[in-house]
Amino acid sequence: MRAEIKQDIISIIKEALAAIKQNDTEKLREISNHTIHNASIYQDKNSTSIAVIIYSLSKIFEKQEYKEYKNWKDFCMKCIKNLEQAKYNLTMDQVGRYNSNIKTLLRLISEIEQQLGMFITEVLKQAQIKKASRIYEHGISIGRTAELLGISQWELMTYVGQTKIAEMAPETKSVKERLKFTRQLFS
Repeated sequence: MRAEIKQDIISIIKEALAAIKQNDTEKLREISNHTIHNASIYQDKNSTSIAVIIYSLSKIFEKQEYKEYKNWKDFCMKCIKNLEQAKYNLTMDQVGRYNSNIKTLLRLISEIEQQLGMFITEVLKQAQIKKASRIYEHGISIGRTAELLGISQWELMTYVGQTKIAEMAPETKSVKERLKFTRQLFS
C-alpha cells in the first residue's frame, strides 16, 4: 500500500472513530466522501472499501430506532474495536491484519441486517454504487470504477443514468485536437 494512501486511511479512521463516539453521522458521510479522492487518483481498493464501510456505518448510526436494539452497544463496541485495530495495524504496516479488520467490519454490518431484519446489505450495495458514481465523476472509466468497487458495470451505468453526472462531464476533444496537444508537449 502506498504511504500516502496509508496515512490518509489512518487519518480517516481517526476522524471516523471520533465521529462515531460523538454520534456525528453527517461527519461520517463527509469522511467517506474524502476517501473518494484517493480512490480516484490511486484507484486502490483500500480507499474504496473504507469509504463504503464509513458510509454504511453512517447510514446505520443515523437510524435512531437501531439504538433501542438489545445488542446495539455490542455492535458499536465491535465496530470501534475493529476500526481502532485497523488503524493500529496500518500504523504498524500490518496490511494483512488491516484487511482482516475490514472484512470483520463488513461482516458486522451484514450481521446487523440479519438481526434487525433491515436491509443493511442493500445499504452496503447502494453505498458501493454511490461511491462508484463519485469516482466516475472524477473521470475514471465506468469499467475501472466498477472493477474497483466490485460491482457490475450495468449497476453503475444504471445509477449514473439516473443522475446528472454524465451531463456534468466536460466535453471531450476530437482525436485531432488531442493529437495536436500531445505533439505540442514533445516539441
